Amino acid sequence: MPKTAIAPITFESIDCTHPKAAKPFTITVKGCRITLKNAPFCPECSATYLDSVATVCGACKTPILPDMPVALNGCKNQKKHPYTHLNRNCCPSGGLYCGTWGEGELMTLHELDPKKFPAGSASIAHAVVKTGKTIVASP
Repeated sequence: MPKTAIAPITFESIDCTHPKAAKPFTITVKGCRITLKNAPFCPECSATYLDSVATVCGACKTPILPDMPVALNGCKNQKKHPYTHLNRNCCPSGGLYCGTWGEGELMTLHELDPKKFPAGSASIAHAVVKTGKTIVASP
């Protein structure tokens, strides 16, 4: 989907002057170890940045990083962790797709594609009910 209403993630908020890692490295983000292959920063700055802008998946409790597609969490802990990864393990339905995780906040379906999704569309399923039209979308 085109990101028409929001600029893409630019990483401008990080001023890393350290040498970039030449090979993949592992860092801790939101208490979970992840490996980065092509990070734009050194390991320390990457960990600081991602820990500040990531959120936690309501299903698997691992980080949701910027530019990852997300779904609404339909589980009990939805107030603490309102989003999940958009995959078979974490999300029971593609109809719960609600946008892409940005730099610390959700980029909604309407922000990503305002022609297809009316303002206030909480998810694909909600947009279908709201418009009465079939909507085909992929992250």
